[in-house]
Amino acid sequence: MTEPVSKVFIAFQDNEESRPIVDAILADNPEATAVHSPGLVKIDAPAAW
Repeated sequence: MTEPVSKVFIAFQDNEESRPIVDAILADNPEATAVHSPGLVKIDAPAAW
């Protein structure tokens, strides 16, 4: 049986200022995923304990 994986997230406004930050986070964290919704980008990733 495997242990459940904890997840962490961070959310940003979806605008020109945050786009490079979101891109950098995704580039540095290959397991992270971005979910785009109107005006918001949420990045989910497994917790690194």
